[in-house]
Amino acid sequence: MHILLAFPNTYFANARAIERAEIERLAKDRDDEQNILEGGYLGRMMSLLNGQDVASGPKDVPTDTRLTPETLDNLSRYQVSQIAVKDDSVQKKIEAQNANFEQAIKSLDGRFSDKVDKLQRGDPYRGSYKGR
Repeated sequence: MHILLAFPNTYFANARAIERAEIERLAKDRDDEQNILEGGYLGRMMSLLNGQDVASGPKDVPTDTRLTPETLDNLSRYQVSQIAVKDDSVQKKIEAQNANFEQAIKSLDGRFSDKVDKLQRGDPYRGSYKGR
């Protein structure tokens, strides 16, 4: 207690530095998990879109284009999510993939925010990042 009274600024500066480091670690974990989610999403979307005829999409992908791996590899995740195809059954699967991916990202961001809030409140029961 005497050390805290003698050096309060040092104590609080160290506490803030530890908190920042923990938030950075949580952010890295979130980013790593997001990269994994994006990789899985893109893999599934590439499988669904390959060989399909475009009904609508980003300006880089003209309508009626038949999608190839080469075409798809040159698109960003956002551009891939904008593609609609003529085959209704495949289009429904694409819409489901887009919805699932967006929900997974929202859930990931929510868990990250909860962990940061708990950390900043000093919650001793914050558990692991994965929400366990």
